[in-house]
Amino acid sequence: MIDALLAYIALLESARTPALTVNAMLSAQAAAAETLTARELEVARLAANEKKTRAIASALVISENTVETHLKSIYGKLGVSSRIELARAVESR
Repeated sequence: MIDALLAYIALLESARTPALTVNAMLSAQAAAAETLTARELEVARLAANEKKTRAIASALVISENTVETHLKSIYGKLGVSSRIELARAVESR
């Protein structure tokens, strides 16, 4: 994960055109997505399908706090900050 982020930073610093920056960002997101745990993938898919925290917790038999913890980790790994952005990231996979 850290290697992917360092590669992303290096690409951003060396990017000379916006297209290179976008490609670097997409590569970093793809690398980060590969590091999601199985449970994080389950939570991400349910959240992307507009499930509420309570419904996700119930479906996976975990607490709502655990769902929120997973979402925080997922957001960080994918570089997103909302469920809408998460849905787009999940769709693009």
